[in-house]
Amino acid sequence: MRLYISRHAQAVSKDEHPDRPLSDVGRDQAERVSAFAKAAGMEIENAFHSGKARARQTAEIYAKTLGGDIEVQAIDGLSPEDDPAGLDNFLDDLTAPALLAGHLPHLEGFIHHLTTGAADAGFLKLSPAALVCLDREPGRRRWRLAWYVEPSLLP
Repeated sequence: MRLYISRHAQAVSKDEHPDRPLSDVGRDQAERVSAFAKAAGMEIENAFHSGKARARQTAEIYAKTLGGDIEVQAIDGLSPEDDPAGLDNFLDDLTAPALLAGHLPHLEGFIHHLTTGAADAGFLKLSPAALVCLDREPGRRRWRLAWYVEPSLLP
């Protein structure tokens, strides 16, 4: 099964808006990365986010770009300071490819936890709008990094 993890795209500062929605640059970042992902064959049935505006908007851009009947919903466990192991049971119950949109520092530790079992920030540094594709064979506990893309890698 495939799991896609996205750091939210660039947001406005807290001074500009206390909810920190995506900036115009951030919308462009998310649209470019999601268009690349669609062209690469990315398919999801659900998009989950932390509940914060910038993560929700990033997930909504993926849902719109990928089309189809993609449900976008907030879940616990994707906030910046959440426990990287906090979504283990949730992931065990997933039966279809999904997108998770969240924040630093959580996502770097979360990806490291999924791939190695350790909960520190690990080997991957995520830029705004970065997208990671992980896969896991049935019956396996650990996920494998399939690919990574970020806006700076795209034309």
